[in-house]
Amino acid sequence: MMKTPGFLKLKIYRRTFLVYLFIVIFFYSFIVYNSYNNARLTGQQVFSEQMGRAFSQVEEKLDGITGTIDNFLTRLYSSTALEKDFFDFFGVTPAEYVTARLRSGTTLHEAYLDICDNLVADCSYLIRYILYYSAENIMCMEYNQAGYSRCKTIEHAQGEALCGTGYVYTRDIYRNSVYIGKISFILDLEPLIEHAFCTGGENAVWLKMHGKVRLLGGATAEEIDFGEIEESGIKQGQIQGIYRKSGNYFYAVNASERYSYMVAAAGKNIPYMKSQLREFWFLCAGLLVVFGLITMLY
Repeated sequence: MMKTPGFLKLKIYRRTFLVYLFIVIFFYSFIVYNSYNNARLTGQQVFSEQMGRAFSQVEEKLDGITGTIDNFLTRLYSSTALEKDFFDFFGVTPAEYVTARLRSGTTLHEAYLDICDNLVADCSYLIRYILYYSAENIMCMEYNQAGYSRCKTIEHAQGEALCGTGYVYTRDIYRNSVYIGKISFILDLEPLIEHAFCTGGENAVWLKMHGKVRLLGGATAEEIDFGEIEESGIKQGQIQGIYRKSGNYFYAVNASERYSYMVAAAGKNIPYMKSQLREFWFLCAGLLVVFGLITMLY
């Protein structure tokens, strides 16, 4: 049997073998490139679908909250006692309201503030402020995540500032078909979005609302340029980390027309390509073995 070095010394064999080797390397590289590209696209689709489900979860929750608020106001007007207590509260100071209840002897009856507490609990404590705009003043009821509340009179500028902290759901208030003011429910979207998008704590999530961008989660957020994602105008794709060791990230952008906010989420691409990469490496190894055997036979 002719040894390989002797085989390659023959010009006619060497030229044919090199052409064959070039063709093998070309097709191997072509197949590997396309296989990896398909794995990347599949991983991107998996990430985008997961972020899309998270976005739908947030939208459904907000639909439920606004529906709960509507039911709350409907119940308010359907009960004569609650409606009277509400209008005793609307447009006065907290001290004046308490004094009015004591004088009327209705302290044992269901109070408007009690059903407000129930409303906040039913909305998963996402209502942070309730603003009452009357001709006399602006009353602010502030709630924390535990449901604790406090009530105070605020200035118009303070009300505008509070409205910039979350999504504002406003309803006009009428008494005997006469407009007397409005109520604004200010919802804190951060806990809701962070819970939906950062389930594993791996993703970096940005919430853009009222022209302001807030970082909600992800230890890798400082490695990604959110401005580059926003300026691209592309709803999904791949972005390179700022630092060389950061690697590549998938990103997806979802915008809500109903609630006027935008969420951009980014996550490292490898966790979303695991199953595809296993198939990719198996294909690479299999092709390498096949081409190697064919080359040895040749």
